[in-house]
Amino acid sequence: MEVISEPFQKVVIDLVGPLPTTNLTLIDTATRYPEAIGIPNCTSETIANILFEIFSRLGIPKQVLSDNARQLISESMQETYRLLGISQRLSAPHHPISHGAVERWNQTLQKILVKISEDSEHDWDEMLPAALFAVRHMPNAATKYPPFELMLGRKVRGPIDVIADLCNNVTVDEDLIQAYTYADKLKKIIRKANLIASKNAEEFAKDQKTYYDQHAHPRYFKKHDKVLVLLPKKGNSLYLAYQGPYSVVKRKGDNYYIQIGKYLRVYHANILKLYHERNDDMVYMASLGYIEEDKEETEEQPQIEFYQHTATQNYKNAKIDEDLTPVQKLEVRQVLEKHSNVLTDVPGKTDILKHEIRLTDNKPFRVTQYATPFRAKAAIQKELNSMLGQDIIRPSTSPYCSPITVVNKPDGSIRLCIDFRKLNSITEFDNEPIPQLEEIMTRVHRARYFSKLDMTKGYFQISLEENSKKYTAFQTSMGLMEFNYLPFGLSTAAPSFNRAMSRTLQGVIAEKQTTTRKMFEKMSVELERRSSSLLSLPA
Repeated sequence: MEVISEPFQKVVIDLVGPLPTTNLTLIDTATRYPEAIGIPNCTSETIANILFEIFSRLGIPKQVLSDNARQLISESMQETYRLLGISQRLSAPHHPISHGAVERWNQTLQKILVKISEDSEHDWDEMLPAALFAVRHMPNAATKYPPFELMLGRKVRGPIDVIADLCNNVTVDEDLIQAYTYADKLKKIIRKANLIASKNAEEFAKDQKTYYDQHAHPRYFKKHDKVLVLLPKKGNSLYLAYQGPYSVVKRKGDNYYIQIGKYLRVYHANILKLYHERNDDMVYMASLGYIEEDKEETEEQPQIEFYQHTATQNYKNAKIDEDLTPVQKLEVRQVLEKHSNVLTDVPGKTDILKHEIRLTDNKPFRVTQYATPFRAKAAIQKELNSMLGQDIIRPSTSPYCSPITVVNKPDGSIRLCIDFRKLNSITEFDNEPIPQLEEIMTRVHRARYFSKLDMTKGYFQISLEENSKKYTAFQTSMGLMEFNYLPFGLSTAAPSFNRAMSRTLQGVIAEKQTTTRKMFEKMSVELERRSSSLLSLPA
């Protein structure tokens, strides 16, 4: 936006919400002097009356800029501008940067109103004058001056000044200055302040342009070019998608006239993208083939870490610290070999407990399925077949349904997830305490040797209660499926897993995965005695 040096020469207006009543906002592009007035409705007549009230206090501007809202471009508004001698300018559709000053003011105003109306959210309009005074009294980031001083040409007395006068016992001088002397002095002050503010605004605009241009590239289109336009999706104005292709009719500055059906629309270059048509010489062929798994997949193909049917790792893959003596290494290998049946990358199954899902509301629900990337469908299908083969999931006829989603991992692969947020919102909370890592490390700070065990798909080793399986149903291309074992994403999964580990390690590690000080000291003394006596570690 260009820098304006004359106060109230050009103003920008907008309607802001959501609030109990609509808010009409206005900002002067030269002084950044803001206005905001709550209005009972959004009709053009109401807006015209409010603008006339503002103009009666601050003067009639030469130019008014706004977006393409129906209320702001109606015939009655155009007639109002014509009678007042105001030039109306409209920003390009779906390009809020064109009127960025008022958009920034809207954000600031909403944040202030949220803060000052926390105790009484329905009385926000009563707080509006206080919010306006605060913004007008503070220096603006672009001009470096308070909007009050640039608009009125004097320092406005605020709450801080009142407190300072009371503390310093300052009395008001009753001497009156002659009118012409005061007017001349005021004129000089305003002229000087506006010159400085204009210079500051130019520097601020230059800095903003430099920052924006770091990641921006110019876009140029020729007449008859085919382009895609970034527009709100029908039925969901919050979702934007490229639509088209449409033909370029002509260019006007950074805006382009686009032919959409029988209508001629104006759009900014930032929301346009050149459309590349397919080559007409392309030969289309139909073929039949079979899919052969390639273990050396390319980086472009999405990958999922599949669940193993057969073991690919065992106790021999365990990493033993090289600092151990040969005798100690041998003893560790003997212990690992003795328990080789559980040292594998194939998930086991435990009967120590079954996970039960208790709901606060038994009304069935169904969440709409998310769109799945086409490039990931083959990997997802392979993953589902793997889980079916291991009996982790099974076909379902449940009245419940949660959506499936794909998450990109940092290494380029993808993770298959179920969005259980709806289920979690009606699930009873599990108060099983979770051990604190800091406490555990504090209690074993005297230990000399540490071993780290990584469970293979720990959740999938815990069965679900039969009556709880229907709650985990999710939609796939193969139909509705449900889990036989504890899935990731449930709000009660971690407490249930911790409870299973506590029962499994009961008698080995006390107090739910934490070693008591007394037990640890006893173990330390015993280990030191055996080491000093050259005794072996019992397997």
